[in-house]
Amino acid sequence: MRCATLRSFAALTLSIHATSADAQLTPEQVLVVYDARIPSSIEVAEYYAGSATVTGGPSGDEPGAQPNVRAVDLADLGAAPLSGPDIAVATYLSELRDPLRQHLIATGLELDIRCLVLCMGMPHRILDFDDPQTDLDPDDATRPIGDRPRDLLDERVEGDASLASVDSELTLLWQDTLDTEAGEPGDSIADGALINPYHRETTSINAFSNANILAAKAFTTVEDWFTIGADPAATGAARFTAGDFLLVTRLDGHSVSNVKALIDRAANVVYDPAAHAIVLDESGSEGAQDLSGADDELDNAPSALNVSDDYEATRDLLLADGRFAPELIRYDALAGEANFLVGPRRDLPDLVPDQIVTDPVILLASYGANHGGGQPGGRSTARRLAESFNIGPAAVFSTLESFNARAFNGISTLVNQEQAADFIAEGGAFAVGNVFEPLADSVADIEMLVRNFVLGELTWAEAAWSSIPALGWVQVVIGDPLATATLAPTMCNEADLAEPFGTHDIADVVRYLELFGQADPAADFAPPTGDLDIADVVAFLQSFGAGCP
Repeated sequence: MRCATLRSFAALTLSIHATSADAQLTPEQVLVVYDARIPSSIEVAEYYAGSATVTGGPSGDEPGAQPNVRAVDLADLGAAPLSGPDIAVATYLSELRDPLRQHLIATGLELDIRCLVLCMGMPHRILDFDDPQTDLDPDDATRPIGDRPRDLLDERVEGDASLASVDSELTLLWQDTLDTEAGEPGDSIADGALINPYHRETTSINAFSNANILAAKAFTTVEDWFTIGADPAATGAARFTAGDFLLVTRLDGHSVSNVKALIDRAANVVYDPAAHAIVLDESGSEGAQDLSGADDELDNAPSALNVSDDYEATRDLLLADGRFAPELIRYDALAGEANFLVGPRRDLPDLVPDQIVTDPVILLASYGANHGGGQPGGRSTARRLAESFNIGPAAVFSTLESFNARAFNGISTLVNQEQAADFIAEGGAFAVGNVFEPLADSVADIEMLVRNFVLGELTWAEAAWSSIPALGWVQVVIGDPLATATLAPTMCNEADLAEPFGTHDIADVVRYLELFGQADPAADFAPPTGDLDIADVVAFLQSFGAGCP
């Protein structure tokens, strides 16, 4: 057993046993949404929720990765079958939003459910109301407006961009965002991005009351051309707060086997800061936090949605935290082929050793196809970026590319951009991406994914939505919403135990060893049962070779 990293055994055991984590999202607050008429959808739902919850699945005896979640079959709700990547506004309202509302009210779950999980095979894009093009040919100018960035920018400036991801629109399940939409600027709440009141929060969604989630909220224009927010003058039930939206994640990928593997990887997430790398590959940056926007960096596009210089803020957070080895925080500020970070699994021309990240990568944040000055091997390198790296356990993907979550439901990417689905196929477990052009100010904050998931104690759904600035817009979250991450602790000697140790028993140490790969710790544990002190634990870990790295 090798020495891993967190500052104290006390911190580890608290993350496993203590009441501080009790406020996290729970299985009973999660509703899995599937359609039994879509074979991949019911198979994924059964694998995730178990055959006791999802009846009629192909297996019939799946225990379920999360057997205590709730589930609903859209077919049982009388909804028309939904398949393919895209649906119209009217179809979303009549066959998805309204049936789910009715189901939750009929079952008395309207306040119990805080998270929805959409299963593979369900549409992931809502077409713009007055530009509902459905031609998916990447070379065709008549493809949906969300696939045409310049046209979308015009639509956004006019205040008439009603397109969205299915998932992000469902976060606003209880708000009538689209009901007044008639194709005119500003005629519905959906004609823009709604500021996420949970953005950059660091506490569980359960810290925010949802007692008023069914009440209509008061909104106002924050920027006169696009962004909508809670009306600051609203009070009581009309005030839109972090408790008034739903977390939504998706279990999706190129194949059912990919999705099942994704679910399996989320079962026991342990990151080792002494061995696992984090890639933060920027382009054309000055390398320091600057919120002015004067440097034209994509990660700090100034608006009401974006309040950080993201890649630099993430780097600084990790360095200040001190648990990840500095050499494993692979930040590159510069543009050009010589500053495009790739893994060792692809033989590309003109690579130099400093470009190659050989360590297992647990978070891939890159400008990808938007990396200025070219990529080694040409633009297609970005399209295959995920397959170049050694993907670490339960790795996270969030690149700064417009269409990096487009390629679900059988459609492809655009302009050589890497895909969340590709990353999952290569061994990843989690992703945040964009199904349409997001425009740079609405992309997810890597800083919050790191702060709340990699370094923190929030569930994946909570961490992911704390990173997303806008609701009712184009982002999707891929992965098990209930997954949480643990950092492997460094336990080299008593000097490393910076926090009070407290009282722990043999079961705590056994659980610790199981987390970090000790096959049969109970059989090997020699000291007598009873309270442990720091010296006991240090000696025991050292007996398994857990010395200082």
